[in-house]
Amino acid sequence: MLNTSCPTTWSLDGLDTNRKNLNCRNCLFTLTDYSWNLTADTKWIEIILNHYSGDIYFFPQGFHDEEYLNTLEIFHIHKNRIKILEHSIEALYECLKMADINYIGTRLHSGTMCLQHNIDSVIIAIDNRATEIAKDIRLPVVERTQPEALVKWLEGVQIF
Repeated sequence: MLNTSCPTTWSLDGLDTNRKNLNCRNCLFTLTDYSWNLTADTKWIEIILNHYSGDIYFFPQGFHDEEYLNTLEIFHIHKNRIKILEHSIEALYECLKMADINYIGTRLHSGTMCLQHNIDSVIIAIDNRATEIAKDIRLPVVERTQPEALVKWLEGVQIF
């Protein structure tokens, strides 16, 4: 087999990308600093906050991701529920040790890392990269403009 996809996805061959832990209480999410969409991203965060009863973690993968998060009114309204991780790979690895966590976010590499750690994950497509990779390797991707797809995934519906 010849795999020409992103090297971070090579270990995902044959991985079950359907949601397995329907009772998960915690969520890790990401946003992308160079692709703002205040309306769509607010909707995704609202869905996350409404679905998960435990801790909500934000990983600032990009240098300015946290600055973008701070522009969102929903973050300021729910600041007490959202824990911001340090901007370091070590902080992400520590979070991934949790047994009861899902990943939802716009950062492709954070999503693939979560999948590599057997964490139920959805990557929110902000451009054609994740969408095109998903076509080739069944990467769990939903379009940013289709929040209903995320809701279905959270309900356990097989969408990939």
